[in-house]
Amino acid sequence: MKENRGLTLVELLVTIAILSVVLLVATSFMTTGSRSFARGSADTQVQKEAELAVNQMEDMIIDVNGGVDLKKDDATGDRELILYNAGGESGTVDYTKESIIYKAADQKILCSKWKVRYDVASASYVVDSAEYTNQLLAENVTGFEADLSDVYEDTASDGSTIEIVKSVQFKVGYEDGTGKANYATSPIITLRNRMMKSDNPTAIFDDTPVETDTLSLYISDTDMAAAVKIQDGVTEVTRGNFYNIFAVISKGTNVNSLVDWEIAETNTLSTIDSTGKLSVSQYEPCAYLTITAKYKSNPNKKATGVVKVVGGSIKSLDAVSITTESLLPFNPVYGSIVSTTGFTELEIGALSYTWTVSAPDGVTYEIKDNNSSSEGFELTIPKESQNYGKWLTITLKVHSDVTNQTVSDSITYRIDSEGTTGGDSNMERGKASTEVGAHGDVWYSFDTPFYPTDITYEYYFCDQYGNYISALDFLKSKVVITVGHGSYNLTFTEELPPDHEYYLKVIIKYELNNGTQYENWSYERIHYIPAVSLYGVTSSSTATLSVGSCEFWYKLEGYYELAWNSSVCEYSIEDLVYEVADGADVTVTADVVQTETRGTSLIWGRCQFSCSDWMQANKVTLKSMTIKVSLKGYPDICAYSTVIFN
Repeated sequence: MKENRGLTLVELLVTIAILSVVLLVATSFMTTGSRSFARGSADTQVQKEAELAVNQMEDMIIDVNGGVDLKKDDATGDRELILYNAGGESGTVDYTKESIIYKAADQKILCSKWKVRYDVASASYVVDSAEYTNQLLAENVTGFEADLSDVYEDTASDGSTIEIVKSVQFKVGYEDGTGKANYATSPIITLRNRMMKSDNPTAIFDDTPVETDTLSLYISDTDMAAAVKIQDGVTEVTRGNFYNIFAVISKGTNVNSLVDWEIAETNTLSTIDSTGKLSVSQYEPCAYLTITAKYKSNPNKKATGVVKVVGGSIKSLDAVSITTESLLPFNPVYGSIVSTTGFTELEIGALSYTWTVSAPDGVTYEIKDNNSSSEGFELTIPKESQNYGKWLTITLKVHSDVTNQTVSDSITYRIDSEGTTGGDSNMERGKASTEVGAHGDVWYSFDTPFYPTDITYEYYFCDQYGNYISALDFLKSKVVITVGHGSYNLTFTEELPPDHEYYLKVIIKYELNNGTQYENWSYERIHYIPAVSLYGVTSSSTATLSVGSCEFWYKLEGYYELAWNSSVCEYSIEDLVYEVADGADVTVTADVVQTETRGTSLIWGRCQFSCSDWMQANKVTLKSMTIKVSLKGYPDICAYSTVIFN
């Protein structure tokens, strides 16, 4: 029988010992491998974090175009890399300061960014509001340096020597926060832009101005130190005062010597000289002035500012219109009417008038009345062959010593042909008959040497010299010609569009029997049909609310079937200025209640006042009123009549 035996105690102890040794070796091997993997992972992580932080710093510095500098605190180990930059979009320039800050005790890199502005008072750049401060860029940083030694020398605009940085080398050390993994890097960043080695923004940005710099307009009643930027439509100037306008580039430099100045408004009384000095007239009629500075070498590069005009009183010589008093053949007589704003009757009476005549060579004429008179200007033209069918230009200039303004108007007069006996007073500009509404059925006379046997005629729209314009043939259906002996009748079946001027040529042809043979004879005439024009008239009135109404006047000119019927116009009260005493709560309004023709072209109107509280009407003082008059259906044909209340 076989004997079964187990392990002896000695064998068991030996086995356990062997297994222990094997397990100890395996455990030691596994621990060493795990530690090596963990260290490798930590090294990789800190390297990634370091590269990310360096890339962020590289992005901050590579496109900087202003200045760079490094500040050191060797006692604490802190470092601050300062970056100044100029950038922007759509023609503007924004200035900024950025800082990369290393805090050695905290082992952190922080970043901040501020806006930089030019301060006119100190003539320097100052750090302004912060966009962000002390944002964490990296942590567990064991060291930070920025090497700015790669430089070259250059010359600043003032002649001093400056250093321009070509590249920046970062020297940065990192660890994983436990001290078990460390990483160091020293990347070199080559700069894309010229960058000064400096931490002074005024030195960095104060370059010589060039025509590519963005302009802004500043204003002051003294000097540049007190100037403020013009805010369009908000910045105020007072009538009768002087101001200095400064064209300032984005770098804060006054470049007035490089620009030309102008005021856009054509009816302004104010001026601006070559140095930017603005003289606001005491009677400036414009509510706003648009001031523009343009570079002399590049007029497309400019800046514009709009200032609001306040205070004082408004006076303006607005326009003059030549009117026709009589147009007998070879003997035209003219008058005039002026439009003003804010003028008194005495100031209107003090206006000076100058008439001139321009004529082709060889044309003769005589001036019968004094050419400085507003009452009349009469020409006498000899009935001579060199004069027939020629054109004269009559010009009137009116000047006001009060506002130092001059306005002018011109009309043309075609000298009639031989044999003409009747005038064209019902159609040409201002040639109104004494009978209101007499347009549309007019006979034009001429002398014929014999009785005609055959009569033919033609007509067409032309230019002022009689050249045919086919594009206006569609208007011929509105014209009817009836020919009689020694005259023809001109009728319009409907009105022509009143916002254009026209010339109509009529040619009459006869076959004449002189008793022994037949001869052909012809006569022609060019009629001028002007566009309709409206002119406001300034008048004075002693009207008060107790009177209840006031008068106003305006002038209507040009051919129009109903031109002398005041109902063809529309009216609106554009401005009513009044003062209320003792703080009374009173509102005054006005309406046009009546209009009628006085004479042949001067329109009279009456406005009636309404008051919210007639018991307090005696506390209201009327100052002025402006009435807009416009042709119905043609709002662009308009005028403004002003009433000044004494």
